[in-house]
Amino acid sequence: LFGIGWALFARFIPPPSPAASAEEIPTMFRENTFGIRIGMVISIFSATLLLPWGGAICGQLRRLDGPHGIWLWSWIMAQACLLIEFMYPCAFWGVAAFRPEDAARIQYFNDLAWLPFISIVGTVIYQAIAIAVLTLSDKREIPVYPRWFGFFQLWCALGMLPGSLIYLFKTGPFAWDGILAFWVGVGVVGLWWGLSAGLMICGVALLVAWARRIQHLAL
Repeated sequence: LFGIGWALFARFIPPPSPAASAEEIPTMFRENTFGIRIGMVISIFSATLLLPWGGAICGQLRRLDGPHGIWLWSWIMAQACLLIEFMYPCAFWGVAAFRPEDAARIQYFNDLAWLPFISIVGTVIYQAIAIAVLTLSDKREIPVYPRWFGFFQLWCALGMLPGSLIYLFKTGPFAWDGILAFWVGVGVVGLWWGLSAGLMICGVALLVAWARRIQHLAL
């Protein structure tokens, strides 16, 4: 749903260059004013769905860290920050499209949206490291997550790191439209979400299957 608003309606893929002139960015907003406006409405609304996704992951982490675990509760706080990190950049793009006649204002809010949207990766990196630590320290006979999933989380944390450097570059692989900061970073985040959700669903399905088997044996 976020992709429909952000990529399909707003057309932010591929992203505009941070080295674009003061007229190129306003032109992009003026040519697709309504698309960006409706796209940001969809994107902001869909970002709230990070809450139940995060809640489902926390349900699994609770099994690893206990109901009062530091990793669990810090992960919850990081998830709340992640929601804000999605909503506010989209709001800034919406503000830029609200008065498309002001070129300087558009460029200012476009920068204000892209820079934090790509660069604030610390919370999601922390989330990946937390899952990795809990997964790799799980010594039970049937673990919540397979051991390789912990190493996958560490790989994801490393893949997201280049986004933090975009304040230093306007061109090249570390710019906000660069291959490392944007394309690799967005791809890693997408893979992280998808695989984490997939294993969470498999874990819940396995618990249900075990519960039914125990009930059957009891009967």
